Amino acid sequence: MALGRAIWRIGVRGDSERRRWFWRLLRIAAIRGIPAVTRAVEFSIMGEHFIRYTAEEVLPRLERRLGEIRAEAA
Repeated sequence: MALGRAIWRIGVRGDSERRRWFWRLLRIAAIRGIPAVTRAVEFSIMGEHFIRYTAEEVLPRLERRLGEIRAEAA
C-alpha cells in the first residue's frame, strides 16, 4: 500500500526534480535488494513529509517572526 502511494505521489505526480531523485534512488535500491527498496521508500516518504512541512509550516512562521522583528526594530 505505502509503496503504491509513494510511487503515485512522489514518482508520478511529484515535483519533477524530486521525481527524478525518487526513481534514481529506487533504481539503486533495486540493485541492492528488497530491504534496500523498503528503506528507500521509507526515506522518500519521510523526505517528502519534511519538505512539505518546511514549506507549509516552518517557512511561514519564520517569515512572520522576521516581520515582527523588523517591525520592532523600526
